[in-house]
Amino acid sequence: MLWYNWARTGTSSGTGYPTTAALVATVFRENVLFGLWSQFFSLGKNIFFYSPPLALAIVALPYAARNRPACVWAFVLTAGPVLYLYSKFVYWSGDWCWGPRYLLFLVPPFMVLASLHFAEALRTKRRLLPLGWAIVFLVGFWVQLAGASQYWDHFIRVSKSVQTEWLGNPNRRGAYVPELRGQCDPCFEDFYARTYTPAFEPLEAHSWYLWHRIKSDPWSVAAQTMPIRRYTSLNFPSVQQWYEQPPWDWWKLSFVGRYQTAGNVVLAIFISGFFAGIGFLVYGLRYRREASSATPDQGSTSSS
Repeated sequence: MLWYNWARTGTSSGTGYPTTAALVATVFRENVLFGLWSQFFSLGKNIFFYSPPLALAIVALPYAARNRPACVWAFVLTAGPVLYLYSKFVYWSGDWCWGPRYLLFLVPPFMVLASLHFAEALRTKRRLLPLGWAIVFLVGFWVQLAGASQYWDHFIRVSKSVQTEWLGNPNRRGAYVPELRGQCDPCFEDFYARTYTPAFEPLEAHSWYLWHRIKSDPWSVAAQTMPIRRYTSLNFPSVQQWYEQPPWDWWKLSFVGRYQTAGNVVLAIFISGFFAGIGFLVYGLRYRREASSATPDQGSTSSS
């Protein structure tokens, strides 16, 4: 990483940000506790909102620390420095994006820790734990369904216009990044609504949208339960247009015309991978059950 940084910036310890925007002295000066809290628990960038099964990794930490300390240390020593760096980053949210993109790399190792706990629950036949897992994974399935059902960036664009119309145009004269086309892309002035306020929580907005579209509710009905409606009685034409002309984003729908064949291939790969994953899961559970049931017999044979 030090060599990579040197190859990109000419110095192993440089940030790569230009001095003309005074960014070198500003980008890594966030309070690390604020950065950690915001990435894990803020309303708009809470990693557990976007990947609910990751909450099970937190539950599994005590078990993993007692029984698999090497896994925990591997997680801390590899993920810890990167997590610390981005928690010091003033623009830790990584916007404009769907969820906390600087924590994306944490998802696989977090799930490894969680899987250890799940395996232990199966081994000890604690049936309530798998049930809890199933509930959390169903919630996670809905989150992914709602998030992928629409073009995620369209909500951000709509909410930006609603934010200006409702809360006003912020004063960007003190921002460290120059204003471009009426906004400051990485700045707090333009991020705060989706990051901190419940009125602009992306997952709630997508869930509201999808639920009413499934029921084919007209705008007059859907508008009554619009999340922003809890805070203001203003009408927002951009939200109505978003609702009545949905930008669906089911991957294959974007492959039209000469891209249709590529879309069919991508869809086939996705479906095949999905069912292959289910097959591997069923096989793994079956293998685990057979192995655990065979263990007592082998023990009694060896003792005799």
